[in-house]
Amino acid sequence: MYYFLAIGFCSRLDKSLLSHHFIIDQPVVASIPQDRILLETDAPWCDIRPTHAGFQYITTKFERKKPNKWSLEFMVAGRNEPANIVQVLEVVAGARDESLDELAKAAYENTLKVFPRLL
Repeated sequence: MYYFLAIGFCSRLDKSLLSHHFIIDQPVVASIPQDRILLETDAPWCDIRPTHAGFQYITTKFERKKPNKWSLEFMVAGRNEPANIVQVLEVVAGARDESLDELAKAAYENTLKVFPRLL
């Protein structure tokens, strides 16, 4: 049986990264074997904000609009979206000092190990 750790982000991330409801420091994230990492967004809650420590690693930005001004080409301000998985990838890769492509490939392969019927 495989054991995996899903890493997502929520709340305020000072000098730590948060996964679900417990704190994981960057050295711990870096120590997780690559073949055991899964990524998730916590959507629709807990987008990664400029006040979060992990925000420094984000390079992909999405334009957002308030709910009353929203249209299809924008995201809703203050709401996390599944498309933000790329930002989670950027934060985890940055914390691990790892390439985005390498970590994305590993997370994808790990997802297929956990959910083989996705193939």
